[in-house]
Amino acid sequence: MTKGKRKRRTGDGSSRAGPTGVTSAKPGASGKPAGGAPSSSSAPRTGPAGSPAGSGAARGTALPRRTTGKGSANGPRQRTVLPEPAPTPPRFLVSLARGATVAGSSLALLVLAFVMLLLLWLTYSVSGVVRVASPGVMAQLEALAPLHSLLDVQFYIVANRVFTSLVSLALVVLLLFLRTTLTTLSIALIVERFAEPRPWREELRAAFARALATFRTVLAIEAMFLMLVFLVPTVLGAILGQLGAILALIAGMFFLVYAPVVAVTEGLGLAASVRTAIRAARLPGPWHLLFVFGYLSLAIFLITASSTSAAAATATPSLLVWAYAMFTTFLHLGVLAAFVYRWLAVRTGVFALMSTPKVKSTKERRLPMLRP
Repeated sequence: MTKGKRKRRTGDGSSRAGPTGVTSAKPGASGKPAGGAPSSSSAPRTGPAGSPAGSGAARGTALPRRTTGKGSANGPRQRTVLPEPAPTPPRFLVSLARGATVAGSSLALLVLAFVMLLLLWLTYSVSGVVRVASPGVMAQLEALAPLHSLLDVQFYIVANRVFTSLVSLALVVLLLFLRTTLTTLSIALIVERFAEPRPWREELRAAFARALATFRTVLAIEAMFLMLVFLVPTVLGAILGQLGAILALIAGMFFLVYAPVVAVTEGLGLAASVRTAIRAARLPGPWHLLFVFGYLSLAIFLITASSTSAAAATATPSLLVWAYAMFTTFLHLGVLAAFVYRWLAVRTGVFALMSTPKVKSTKERRLPMLRP
């Protein structure tokens, strides 16, 4: 072997370890640590799942993420903003327990329910259209929407056969104002009850101020329920029969049961309240659907099981019928308070989800590039 080859071999093997395991190069001469560990430039770069950065698997399985801004290849590293997690509503039994506690502990709420029950019965009976105060009708007077809207539509259809259209419309408008007063004041009292304890005078003043500020929005929501109950079951009933009417009730309550709650609690308008209510109803999990379906099933059972014939009933409700009506009214108030409690538990998360822009997938981002 020539002398030049021996010199070149000596230069190539200067970083090899000798027999004792110590490298022959000086520390820092070749850019490696003294222990012989490879430098960061020689280590393979890995992707999100530990695969090499240049592999196709890592590029194909990486989820799209939203970043705070645009950056260049040599710029600073961007901060990744993950989407907000969906809020979880309280459990079914917890919501019912809190709702029943609030409904039973608020004297103002119970007095309001009894007074409005009396006014609604007078509106139905004084008109001369509803002459039979059956327990089923009394149990449905203060049910949640759209159950009470269904009763009002039936009242309008019967009244239109006796009175002129103008008189029938005036009676329905009176019912709408009574419904709106009951719904707005009930939700306002429940919201103030869930807040920090205050003297009852301040609590009543705050509830009346909240109800007065949101009265018009709740009135529009009640009118919307009335129109939906009047139109949608008619269309679906013609296609699916009685099943279509039941599905319309379930769908209307599923998507819009939070609408008056959002309007009174947050002070939003009609469109914003409906949009927020639909987003709250679409939270992951089956509990909202089970809650709505369970309430409708129980309410329909209590209404139909207590129905009596016209010959067996009297024009004026007896004490037993009034007691039954107050019992069902308490159930309706407890369920309404449960929905208010569930909304207060998820309101922050729902608004965060609505304010977060949707992250487009890779396919959606490439669609504009395919256009000519």
